[in-house]
Amino acid sequence: MKVNELFDKFNTLFDVDNQEWYDNSGAQITFGDEDVFGVFVSLDATPGSAKRAVEAGANVLLTHHPLYFGSGSFLYAEDPNGMTTAVAYNSKLSIYSAHTCFDILALNEHVARLIGMENLTRLTEREGYIGDIRSCTLLEYGKLVSRALEEDGIRVCGDNERTVSRVAFINGSGGRDEEMIKHAVKAGADVFVSSEFKHSVIRFALDLGCAVIDVSHMKSELPFVALAGKMLEDNYGIHVVLDGETNL
Repeated sequence: MKVNELFDKFNTLFDVDNQEWYDNSGAQITFGDEDVFGVFVSLDATPGSAKRAVEAGANVLLTHHPLYFGSGSFLYAEDPNGMTTAVAYNSKLSIYSAHTCFDILALNEHVARLIGMENLTRLTEREGYIGDIRSCTLLEYGKLVSRALEEDGIRVCGDNERTVSRVAFINGSGGRDEEMIKHAVKAGADVFVSSEFKHSVIRFALDLGCAVIDVSHMKSELPFVALAGKMLEDNYGIHVVLDGETNL
C-alpha cells in the first residue's frame, strides 16, 4: 500500500471532514508514492516522536495533535516544528494527525468509559459526554479517575465528602471557559472532569454546585495511542508500533 492510499483510508476511518473548524487534522507531511512499511502512533508530532518512529522502522507517524496548527509564513529550523519537519524530510517519514475528528469519533467516549461513566449521552452536539457512575464520595471518585488515567497529580475541587453519581467529561481543554460548565450543570452533573481549568472557571462551577476534577491535557488524551493503534490493526492489518514515551 502506498502512503497516499493509506492517507485516503485514514480520511474515511477517522472521519476527518467532521473536525472542528479551527483544526488541522489530516495529512501534515506526505511522501505519497512511498510504500507503507510501518505506522508509529504517538500523541504528538515532536522531534522525539519522529526519531522514535524512524528508529522503530516506520515510515508513517500517526499523531493526535497536528504538527501544523494555525497559520504562519515561516518555518524556523530551530523551533520544534522545524526540527520535526527536518527529521521527517531526511527520513521520508510521512505524518498524519487525527485530532478533533477523533475526539468526536471515539476518544471522548472511550476515556469517559475508562473513568467509570455509563449511560452516556452527548454533553453538547459535538463535545463531551454526560453519564452515570456508581455513587461514591467526590474524593473516592477522584481516586478512581487518578487510577484510570494513571495520573497522580489531579486536582479535586469541591467538598471531598459530597456524594457524586453523575459526571460530565470532555478530554483535552474542556475546562477552558464557563460555557461548558453551564452545559454540565444543565445536564445535572455533580462533577465535571476535564483539563486546563482557569481559576475563574473552577470558581464558577463551584458556585453553581458542580465539583471539578482537573486532569492534565496529556493524560486525558494519551489513550489515543492504544485506541488508534487498535483501529489500524483491526481495519488494515498493517505493522503498528505504539509510542511508549509518556513524558512528552
